[in-house]
Amino acid sequence: MVWFVVGGIGSAGANTLFTQFFDHTLHWRTGPSLAVSFGIMTTFFFFWNYFINFRTSVVWKDCLWRYLGSVAVCYGLNLLISFSAIKKLGVEGSLARLAIITVVLSITGGVKFLLYHFWVFPHAANESAGAVKA
Repeated sequence: MVWFVVGGIGSAGANTLFTQFFDHTLHWRTGPSLAVSFGIMTTFFFFWNYFINFRTSVVWKDCLWRYLGSVAVCYGLNLLISFSAIKKLGVEGSLARLAIITVVLSITGGVKFLLYHFWVFPHAANESAGAVKA
C-alpha cells in the first residue's frame, strides 16, 4: 500500500509536469497533452506495479490486458472529470488546474488499487494454487 501511494504521488506530479511541458513548451492543446502524458505514465506504471507494488507469479502478458482495461476505464473517468472541472472552473494553466488533476487522480487511484490488487495482479489465486500443488 505504501508503494502504491508513493506511485500515486509520483504519477500525479509527473503527469502534471508532462502535461505542462506539452502545453506550454510544445504548445499542444489540453487533450493531446493529457493523452500523451497518460500514455507515458501507463507504460511506466505497468512495470512499477508488476515488479514493485503487486508482485505476482502470473506472467506479465496475462496481467497486461487486465491492466490496460482497468487503466482505460480509470483514465476515461480522469479525462471526463478533469475536463469537466477545468472547463467549468476556467482554471486553464493555473495552480487550481494542478489541484484538480491531483484530486481526480487520487480518487480514481483508489479504484485502481482495488482493481489491481484483486483482479489485475492476483495474489490469492496464486497462493491457493501453490497450496493445492504442494
